[in-house]
Amino acid sequence: MEDNSGIDPKQYELTPPAHLFRLSGGIKLIVDAGAKCQVIGIKPGREAHFSLNGRKIGATLFDYSNIRVLARTKCYDDDELLDPISDNLALRAFGPDGKCVAFSQEFYWSGVSHVFHEQGKYLEEGYVRRLTTQIRTCLRRFEKLFIAYSMFLETLAESPPQKGHLVRDKHTVNIGGEFGALLDGLYALRDAVNAVAFRVLFGDEALLHTKKFKIKVLANTQSAFAQLVNASMFDEQNGDLLLSRMSTYRSVALHCMGTSNPVTADSVLFREETGLFGPILRAVYPLYDDMAKLREIERGTAVGFSFRSNLDELKRFVELRTHDDALDFGFDCFVRLLTMARLLGDELGLESRHFEITDRDIIGTTTRGQ
Repeated sequence: MEDNSGIDPKQYELTPPAHLFRLSGGIKLIVDAGAKCQVIGIKPGREAHFSLNGRKIGATLFDYSNIRVLARTKCYDDDELLDPISDNLALRAFGPDGKCVAFSQEFYWSGVSHVFHEQGKYLEEGYVRRLTTQIRTCLRRFEKLFIAYSMFLETLAESPPQKGHLVRDKHTVNIGGEFGALLDGLYALRDAVNAVAFRVLFGDEALLHTKKFKIKVLANTQSAFAQLVNASMFDEQNGDLLLSRMSTYRSVALHCMGTSNPVTADSVLFREETGLFGPILRAVYPLYDDMAKLREIERGTAVGFSFRSNLDELKRFVELRTHDDALDFGFDCFVRLLTMARLLGDELGLESRHFEITDRDIIGTTTRGQ
């Protein structure tokens, strides 16, 4: 498809309500009620317009293997389209009910905390309320990380990037800072999910301790929740250790070096992708691949490690054919934790009921859209 940003923009003027899709690398796709589309960030400083013509939003729309739809927002007017903070950010990850898994899990566990409160189980209520709070926090921190990416793309209009080049400026440092904040939120959400499991599922009234929790997880071999936790945190042979990696990146970023990547620091790398819009350069905040080295840094046993003193390692890392990206990695970790929360809820089978607000309790209301 050709870039048609030079034609009369009125022909492609979007009519609200519209859906704003947030894609890998900070790319934004806006689709209005008439299936007219606008893509921002595919080519820095320029927009692309097209019509869906019956195609579905998803991987096949773009045909870029490394660009995914991460989240969606419905906007009822132009002001909402321009507002970076959304009213209804929905992750592109769904539970068995077909709803956004972040929304469904926050709703379920907030209802569980209300039931615990009515039953006088105030300690359990506190554990569960912490879980719901961390879901909300992580959703907003994920959104802020995406905003940091998209703001960076907007600065590239006058100086287009080149393939394989590293860029480090105030915007990439901002991306690194927001990624660190998301990692901190995800770490807290992990602990919140595990604390509920430790007390309510495993029946241990002691404070959560990783070694004791691991023993409980390994002992419950028939539990789908425990199996996923083991694969995510402990199983070095058959698991993907996704949450273990998350914990290491957080420790290195927040407690050791101020960045999750000791080689490139808070830099963004541009990789070429080919698909519907021809060759494009996608922004990637690359995550360092040598986890053994990161764990040495975490333990304090590594000698000073930076790209200035390790040019060979910098060259090796930058020339890798693929890199894990911070935004996609954060999305995957968030969805994994929400899936753990869902499996935990399924196994516990706890009642979820919310406080009912009557007309007498409502002082005033504001209705937006439908």
